[in-house]
Amino acid sequence: MLAMVRFFEMNGDRQTAWRAIRLTRSTLPDGTAESRRALYSSALEQAEQQFRAAASVGPESRPLNLFYGLSQAGRAIAAARTPDGQAVSPIVSGHGLKVHELDALRPGDDIFGLQVRGEGGRDTSFGRLAWLTGSDSLQPGGVALAAVWMMLPEVSLDFPIEGHHPAQLVDADGDSLRLPVPDDEDADLLRAAYPQLGPAELTDGTFGYTGNTPGEGTPVRRFHLPDAQQTLSNYRGSPALMPAWREGGGHLDPLLAWWVMLYALSMLARYRPVEWTRAIDVDKSPRAVWLEQLLDKALDAVPLQLYIALTGARPGTR
Repeated sequence: MLAMVRFFEMNGDRQTAWRAIRLTRSTLPDGTAESRRALYSSALEQAEQQFRAAASVGPESRPLNLFYGLSQAGRAIAAARTPDGQAVSPIVSGHGLKVHELDALRPGDDIFGLQVRGEGGRDTSFGRLAWLTGSDSLQPGGVALAAVWMMLPEVSLDFPIEGHHPAQLVDADGDSLRLPVPDDEDADLLRAAYPQLGPAELTDGTFGYTGNTPGEGTPVRRFHLPDAQQTLSNYRGSPALMPAWREGGGHLDPLLAWWVMLYALSMLARYRPVEWTRAIDVDKSPRAVWLEQLLDKALDAVPLQLYIALTGARPGTR
């Protein structure tokens, strides 16, 4: 049985998020030059209209509106957060991503096996946002959509895909965070899987157990992580550890995880409509409902992540 709305999903619905974004258009985010106001406001207006359009259509077309709305919002983020004085234009050009071997896809193929890789530098939309958010640029190589899926708890908690680490929403306070960790060896594995844990030190003692039976389950242990609130990602207002996109690789900001997923699905819907229609056919595809849930959840999740990216809000703040 599917879970009801989870605690992290209660932190901001789409109307509240878009209202907060609209407030930034009259009072620009801190550090945004007045000369960039026109670009900032016009790009956000287009983004909001695309998301409204996305809410009114079915899954056959929704990825197109969602991604192009997100892409226009990315232009606003670039305008707001690209620093002056570094010979970098606030204007971006090109997606900065490519779906590998999209033309080889056939009806019934597993779309989660598709690979998305970064292309170009920080003048592209994806490259610029990766630079601004401290995310990996997905170069060289590419990331499987299955791995990106596991970065999105709105869907991965209900429909997990084995073989990939999930995003972890964590209990963090000051310079520490708590995670279920059986022993020291598992702590080392966690550091490898979650780059943001790199400098963290495992402390002695336990702080309870997972599960509902006292003394049973995995022990919850504390990591010492200096300035944890600045190091962790902000997933809809909750502190989060984002997994490495490949072994030894960096992590993606939550917004860019959504970016990669929606980019790939929009390319499918646009250039491989037969395969996309087959993938969302609930009578034929066992993962059609998965994709429906993703496209529904995106309507609420992405606007709040956009606001976080526009303003630089940290976990626990808005």
